[in-house]
Formats: sequence, C-alpha cells, structure tokens
Amino acid sequence: MAPMAVEDVLGRLWALSGSIEIGPDAFTAWASVAIELDSAGSHFAAGYTWDRAALSAWGSPAEFATALGAAAQSYLRVVVGSDRCSIEGLAALTRLARLFGSASHLVDGADLIPTTRAVVLDEIATRVLTCPDLVEGRREQLVRGLRLTTDLVGRFELTVPKWEVDWGAESGGAGLLHFSIPSPFQLFIAAGDYQGADRTAAACPEAITTPGLIGWRHAVDGFLDRAAAVEHFSAAAAAFSRDVVPTEMDPERGGWSSINVDLWAPYFRARSELALAIRGPANAREHVERASAELPLGRGGWAVPEVQRFRALVACLSQLTSTGPAVAVEAVRREFELATRWGESTEYDELAKQFIDLASASLAGFAENPGLEITQGHLSEALTILDRLPVLPAGIAEAVRPAAGARATEAVLGPKTWVYAALEAITDERLLHRLLLRLARVAVPAYAQVLHGPLEHGKDVAVFVRLDTGTELRLYQVKVGELTMKLWRDAKQELEAMFEVPVSSLLTGSEPPDHIVGYLVVNSHPSQYVLPEIEGWLVLQRDKLGRDVRLMHIDALVNYIYENHLLNEFRSFLRDEGLEQGAEGAP
Repeated sequence: MAPMAVEDVLGRLWALSGSIEIGPDAFTAWASVAIELDSAGSHFAAGYTWDRAALSAWGSPAEFATALGAAAQSYLRVVVGSDRCSIEGLAALTRLARLFGSASHLVDGADLIPTTRAVVLDEIATRVLTCPDLVEGRREQLVRGLRLTTDLVGRFELTVPKWEVDWGAESGGAGLLHFSIPSPFQLFIAAGDYQGADRTAAACPEAITTPGLIGWRHAVDGFLDRAAAVEHFSAAAAAFSRDVVPTEMDPERGGWSSINVDLWAPYFRARSELALAIRGPANAREHVERASAELPLGRGGWAVPEVQRFRALVACLSQLTSTGPAVAVEAVRREFELATRWGESTEYDELAKQFIDLASASLAGFAENPGLEITQGHLSEALTILDRLPVLPAGIAEAVRPAAGARATEAVLGPKTWVYAALEAITDERLLHRLLLRLARVAVPAYAQVLHGPLEHGKDVAVFVRLDTGTELRLYQVKVGELTMKLWRDAKQELEAMFEVPVSSLLTGSEPPDHIVGYLVVNSHPSQYVLPEIEGWLVLQRDKLGRDVRLMHIDALVNYIYENHLLNEFRSFLRDEGLEQGAEGAP
C-alpha cells in the first residue's frame, strides 16, 4: 500500500477514535482498518486498531477473542521484525503486555497470546536496562519508567517523566497516541524479583523522590531484610500515605491516583503487623487481627490480584486464631476467586484453595463437634500448607500456631468467662480451700492438706511437690471477695506467720524443702488503694528476708486452671459441691 493510502487509512482510524460505539458495525469498521494496516506492513498501527476493535466487541466473546488474538500477532510482528533496541519494538512489547489483562476476561483467553505476561515484562525490563540509546544520558527511567508518543507508523519518541509512570495511563489526540512504559524497578517488583529491584534502585537513587517510589524502596528492603521487615514495611506505609491529592496538579504527571493511599498504605501496614506476629508470637493473635482489619473483605476500590490473594488468606488466618466476629468462609473464597479471575493464575493458587478449604473444615468442625474435630487434623494440615504460600511471609505458620491452638482449645473447652463467674460466686473460704486441695492432688503431690484452723499459722492449704529441680513446699493463704485494706492487713500477718512457723517434717519428710513459696489466693482483685502497699511489702519480703511470696488473684487462678488442664476437675468440683449453677455457660 502506498504511503498516501496508509495515511488515508490512518485518517479513518483517528476518525473512529473519536467515537465510543459498541456493536457489530463498530467492530467491523475497526477490523477493516486493522486488516488494511497489517497488509500495508504497519503492524504497530494494526495492533492498536485491533485493540480498539476489542473494545467495540465488548459483550461479544467471539469477536472480542478475534480482536485480541489479531492484536497480539500484529505486535509480535513488530517485535520480531525490528531491532532489539528500537523504540517501536519496546512500544509493541508494552502494548502486548496490556493484552493479558483483557484476555483474562475469557475462559481460554491465555491461549490467544503465544507467550506469557512474565516473559513479555521481563523483556521490557531487559531492554530498558540494556539499551542506553533509548533515552541518551538518562538513568531515571530505570525507576520512573518512560512516556511514549507516537503517530503509530513512523514517529516513536520517549521522554522521562518527573514521576513514576502509571502503567495504564493512555491518552490521544491530534493524530498522536501517548502511553506509559513501566520501569525495570516496577517490573521487578511485579515479578517478585526484589533483588533485581534493589539493584536497579541502587543504580539511580537520585530518582527516588516521590512518595510512591520512596514507599516501594522501603517495601523492597522489607522483603529482602526479614529481620527488619516490621520497620521497613511500616516506613513504606507511611510514605504511601503521604501521596495525597496535590494542591496544584503537575501537567507532566497527568493526574493523581489514590492507589498509594487507599491500597498500598494499608497493605504494607498489614504486612508490618504480620512481621510483628513473627517477631513476637505471644501477641500473634492481636497482630493478625490488626492485619486483617487493615484490608477488610468486601471493601471496594482498587482491585490488585496480589493484594486480593493476601487479603483473603489473612482473613482466613484471622478466623483460625481469633475469637472475634466470624467472617463467612464463602466471602474468603469469593475474594480469592476474584483474584484468580482478574489476574494470571499462579502455581500456588491450588495450594491456597486447599488451605482455605482445610481452615473452613476446621472452623466448622470445632463449632459442630469439637471432640471429633480434634482427631481429624484439619487445623494441623492447614498450618502445614500455610508456610508454603509465598504471598504470606515465611515463618507465619509457626508464629500463629500457639494462637490457633488456643483458639481450638477455647472451642473445645469453651470461653473462660464462665470460670470467672463460678469463682467469683464463691463466698465461703472453705470452698476455696477444698478447690485448691483438689486441683493440687491432680498432680499427685508428695503431700497436700487443708490446715485451716485456730493453729494454722497462716497456712490454709499446704502442698509438697517433687520437681526436676528439687522439692518445693507451696503454702496458701486464702481470702474471698475484694481484697480491701482491712482484709490485706489481716492477711499480711498470716503470711508472715506462714514463714515463721515451719510445717512439721512428719508431714513433708525428714529433708527440708529446697524452696518454699507462699501464695495469697483471692477470687477477685486487690482494691486500687491497697495495691501499692501489697507491692511494697512483697518487695520487702523478697529483698530483705529472701522470701518468695506471690499474689494469685482471680486472673492468675483462671489461667492456672487452663494452663494445667484442670478444667474437667474444676467442673467436677462444682458438681460435687452443689455449685452447678456457677458453671452456666460451660460447654
């Protein structure tokens, strides 16, 4: 086709570009122009025209697929037929990469493009890194990307913007098309090649000046330096949060996007929380809950498959560890399926679905039949899979295992609230004496007895145990109700007598105990007025007299029952003492 004829076809193309019509007639008009351009050897222009034909075929899968396949072939002809460092070839690769998003809307869309998105993006990164003549004397494009202007046939010009490019940005008019080419730094991050991103950023640190680039620089550091991931991800979130709407828009930037504030800032706050869970497993439950709260299921806005996968798995993990409000497992599945639908599938998607299914089975099992679920092993299998999912940080499974176990235990044993209620209902000290004795006898001590009486010398209950580290005599002084100043001063005298008058060796054996511990046990808490006096007295006993005296308030008593697996014995005690009403709410 003669040059004049090509210009005529381009004129028809630009005329069509002014419309947004959808339907068979619009598709036919675009397709006819694309075919003529391809036959004339103007393959880039043909590819762009097939792009537009696909938009006009929205709602018609067959025509949509035809246009995408033809666009891919046209762009590939440019790539194969041009010099490796040509701007037109780089432009064609960039347009080709954009087709994968459209192809994901079709069931067999991936088959329309005879390569993969990962291969195309890697080639774009490689060309920008290794073709210095693309933009002579500049390095900022390595992290900011490039802006391309073309008339589709002969003019292909590149500029380096002051800001990082928006991958999807495109505009046109007056016979010109403008679109962005992502930087190697952005492409390496998208591919999960954080070492490549780190090397690229290190090559031109002077270009990392915007909140978005600063945020991603910190994020890369977090992925590479796991020991300091908490701090790096937190710094990334703070940087992204600073990318607010500018008071004056820079024309070169081409508009402002809320993605950094609305998506990446909460995403990296959530990542920081998971890193905190790994650093401090004792508080893993709280950190996982906070991570899930940063990215709640069902929140509208930006849809990035990587973040959707992460959000679904963190929500599922939170259900395994938290006792908070339940999230429907179907909502978790729906979020994950959306991620796989709108983005390319990954090699771990099926494994992630197994994790969700096992977590669902575990939650349902503990809710319906806790005793049976313990034997099924769904929870253990789910946690085993968890560390094999690269979307979550390595080590998270081990960090949350205790919290997940505690959640399962609570499902089996029930919440602790009824134990508190049962203990608080006791108003007779003698009942607490008998309870302590019964709980102590579960461990089969060498000696255990209630000594309460006129000559107890502060020892309501005495227990003698043999430990791996030696023998220990445990002496208990018991009070019921709030520990007021009057009650404390009475108890203090009894605690002092506890150590001054020894327990008969006829009861504990001829050898004196290696260690003696005195306990003040109350089924409440000390009054706020008496607490400072108790603390001072305990320090005096320890530092001046070498005595080990401890306060066992109601929280410590409840935890003692749970940590030593004494809940069944406690239930039996309540039943035997006729206190079943105190066990209301027990499973």
